[in-house]
Amino acid sequence: LQARHRHVCCTCTHRHEEERKENNTNAGTSTTCNNTNAPIPLLPLPSPSSSTNDVIDKLSSSPLLQVSFISSLHPPLTPPSSSSPTSSRTKWKVRASKSSMRTTNPIRAVVDKIDYTLANPSKQVVSLSLGDPTVHGNLKTHPIATQALIDSISSMAANGYPPMVGLDKTRDSVAKAHSIPSSSLHFDSKDVIMSNGCSHALQMCFNALADQGGSILIPSPGFSLYKSLCDNLGIEAREYKLLPDRDWEIDLNDVVAKVDA
Repeated sequence: LQARHRHVCCTCTHRHEEERKENNTNAGTSTTCNNTNAPIPLLPLPSPSSSTNDVIDKLSSSPLLQVSFISSLHPPLTPPSSSSPTSSRTKWKVRASKSSMRTTNPIRAVVDKIDYTLANPSKQVVSLSLGDPTVHGNLKTHPIATQALIDSISSMAANGYPPMVGLDKTRDSVAKAHSIPSSSLHFDSKDVIMSNGCSHALQMCFNALADQGGSILIPSPGFSLYKSLCDNLGIEAREYKLLPDRDWEIDLNDVVAKVDA
């Protein structure tokens, strides 16, 4: 047993310093909390050489449920000195997952390599690569949406995680916007799942539609992210043709040829 220990009572969080004589094994000794006058049984402390399991066994078998913190079981840690040995490792070899190795983004592979300094200075550069409003100033956010976001943040009522499928009132608004009262096309909030952008929505759809090793038909030409998501999830992407001379209609004959029997 150590000669000195400290414990904290859960009911009053008051630290007690108890001097104990060496080899004192009387676990039934009691002391009184100066704050609450509640008797607190003392716990025989394990030796510094005790294993973690020995400590856990002693704590779990003790009736001392009032004690939430016990310190000084071992000497305090000291920072390493300048003479302490250091690792000679200069780099880490971390193996990438198969999923990450087979995933690419064709758009970024082209756009990220564009060097605008090589453009003809006498001509204005017209970028057709991105719709990023920050980079190109397009798709400016409407003042109503901006103010709604400011109001939400200022209210301090949105500082937490929303439901996984989205807020009920948001889902209800989306459902009403896409419903057509004059027809049988009607949605309610249960038909709507909110996502973090279109890429997240596509990923959820692909996860729901196919398992690894399965296949999905995607249009060609089409959004390159379809193929990227398939590669990431281990799904075969089968491209079906669109007909440019028919306003990019689906080539149904090609679809039939690509579908599994």
